[in-house]
Amino acid sequence: MKLNRKAKQYASALINVAQHYNVVAEVGGSLGIISKLIKTDGVFRAFFHTTKIRPEDKTKILLAILKKQCHPIAAEFFGVLAGKREWHLFPRTAIVYREKQKDVLNLVSVNAYTARELEEDMRTHIRESLEQATGKKADFQVSVDPNLLGGIKLRIGNIVVDGSLQHRLQQLRQELLHT
Repeated sequence: MKLNRKAKQYASALINVAQHYNVVAEVGGSLGIISKLIKTDGVFRAFFHTTKIRPEDKTKILLAILKKQCHPIAAEFFGVLAGKREWHLFPRTAIVYREKQKDVLNLVSVNAYTARELEEDMRTHIRESLEQATGKKADFQVSVDPNLLGGIKLRIGNIVVDGSLQHRLQQLRQELLHT
């Protein structure tokens, strides 16, 4: 069985269980935390890969260490993959789960890039406008991009909307060159 297909099957099973218990976001957050630890922490990665600790003990240890940051469903999944020695599937399953989670919770990812930090009322206004335009709840992140002269650049899912001053100047330049 191909790895992608197996990761998708695991993610589907996880999302179904999480939906049943109404903990879709919590499980998704836990999967993200565990994936980040696997990627960035060598000791944690070694703990995940070791065969000297039983999978059920790994689940208990994970819950004891991460406490409320790790949902029991995500910890059990961690133990299942460790027991099957399918460690390599965890990060991909977490990614697929996150995509399925967006559909289930009616979310759209929005990354905003601005020349300077936005005030909270402006963030709220932009988020509300995006939610009204898309009909979905916006998972809204703002980053400062010092290369922008002004304005805002939005990435909504896979769509980029460039309202930056830099982009407008480039468009004006193109118009002037073609006339």
